[in-house]
Amino acid sequence: MVEVLELLFKDKGFEVVSADASKSALNFLEKQKFDLMITDINMPGMSGIDLGLEVRKKNTLMPIILFTGQINKFKDYKSSLDKIGNAYYIESKDLDELLKTIKKIFPKI
Repeated sequence: MVEVLELLFKDKGFEVVSADASKSALNFLEKQKFDLMITDINMPGMSGIDLGLEVRKKNTLMPIILFTGQINKFKDYKSSLDKIGNAYYIESKDLDELLKTIKKIFPKI
């Protein structure tokens, strides 16, 4: 999925940095400023929720999009999502829905 998203966004003209695990993402975030983070909730190592909570310790403004194919687990994630703040949740891996969410965050795109 990482490769698919990377190709999709590069094709749309976005600059993309991808990470295959939370630890790698945190390393990138320490070295560079980003406008947006998109993460799956289920990842190797720490979850996307935990990654979002870690990111919030240092960056309170960057929007975070969390998505998952596990629609039935939304209730489990709701309280954690509220703690992350400025986070958007997509209950599917629908790329059109992801692009619509990005356009809500950045209407001039």
